[in-house]
Amino acid sequence: MKLGRILGFVAVIILIVNLAYFYPRITGQGFYEPEIVNVTEVIDGDTFKTEGSSIRLLCLNTPEKNKPFYEEAKIFLAEYEGKEIQILRDKDDEDKYGRKLRFAFYGESFINKEIVEKGLSHLYLCEGTRYYSDLKEAEEKAMENEVGIWKKSESRCSGCFELISLEPEAEFFTIKNNCDYECKGEVKDEANHFFQLSLKAWEEKTIESNNIWNDGGDRFFLRDEEGLLLYYSY
Repeated sequence: MKLGRILGFVAVIILIVNLAYFYPRITGQGFYEPEIVNVTEVIDGDTFKTEGSSIRLLCLNTPEKNKPFYEEAKIFLAEYEGKEIQILRDKDDEDKYGRKLRFAFYGESFINKEIVEKGLSHLYLCEGTRYYSDLKEAEEKAMENEVGIWKKSESRCSGCFELISLEPEAEFFTIKNNCDYECKGEVKDEANHFFQLSLKAWEEKTIESNNIWNDGGDRFFLRDEEGLLLYYSY
């Protein structure tokens, strides 16, 4: 009898653990209840409006206006205009602009993840959120397949750049051109700070980054004039 009670107790614990793990993934529910909203207007690839609210999709940073793949990301999200979707908050409710930070779902589709899978966004401020592991896997797949923002440049400067060091706390980085001709590109961090870079043949240059990169580490993107990837480091 005592053994039966123990086994029954263990079975209940296993059931609770399984529900805690799988239920949020299947339904999008968990710590917070999902809301049903109507997408009234898409602003860009990671922001849209509902009746009375602006929604910023969690974990995403799609290209800025006038940058490559901006239109593709916006067009994809615009497919949901006029439709009812589910949104779900995580640990933070709003960003500094008063926009609600949310994951978004439509039927069986996890919208945030699909944007990442298509290479229309890299992850941004995502660690510690519920779906981080799923989104990280989607990003790695997009990188491997070289789609969207992960498509590599075929210019002659592809393979020329070498990031010698990136010192976020000291606010500088050192980069070298390993080719015997001048190479140019546009540097971007994990957020949306951009500046132009030009290195002469075999030149090594140290550049002050002016508080661009996070002290705890950040990403380094270098793209050609078409927005294709010349160099990436994390």
